[in-house]
Amino acid sequence: MKVTMLMKRKGERHWRMPAVSAYTAERELQAMLLESPELLPAEEERRPIVMADEFPVSFGSVDLVGVSAAGWITVVECKLRANSEIKRSIVGQLFAYGAALWEMSYEDFDQRWRQRMDVALIEHVATQAAEHGVDWDRDGFVAAVAGNLEAGRFTLVVAVDEITAELRRIIEYLSVHTVGDVAVVALELGYVADGDCQI
Repeated sequence: MKVTMLMKRKGERHWRMPAVSAYTAERELQAMLLESPELLPAEEERRPIVMADEFPVSFGSVDLVGVSAAGWITVVECKLRANSEIKRSIVGQLFAYGAALWEMSYEDFDQRWRQRMDVALIEHVATQAAEHGVDWDRDGFVAAVAGNLEAGRFTLVVAVDEITAELRRIIEYLSVHTVGDVAVVALELGYVADGDCQI
């Protein structure tokens, strides 16, 4: 079922289509999540407080990697429905990124973080935790990140503008059959804009 969104501003007589009713590029979806990691579905302890885009791994770069104040790592791959990779290959790509991060040392992870964000991971988290009034254990943070990297404990997120039936079925299957150390999630984020209003 396709949903059509109509809008009108206070004082206008007629409903109309918004000026923009979809992303024009995957980069827009990626930028939205980079700026607003709170949009990612997660328990508070696992929700990223910092994000890095185009995070380099051995064979390319991950769209987004996020880290929570508790040291949990989230890996995000963004795709639009128009991209043929939204079907099966996006899931394989996501698991390949998880495998590339698995057993990476904290030092290597931090170096890659600095490469993208021009700041050490722990300092990035410290700044964001202070800004958002989040309590966090600075001493335990490095150990938590290192432990999650070593064990391959991640949340793997497929972020799309529209979840297809095939993608939904794949994610449901993986959610039921993967171990508790790996969470596989699909996030659907549509986009509408008109003037200075974005939805």
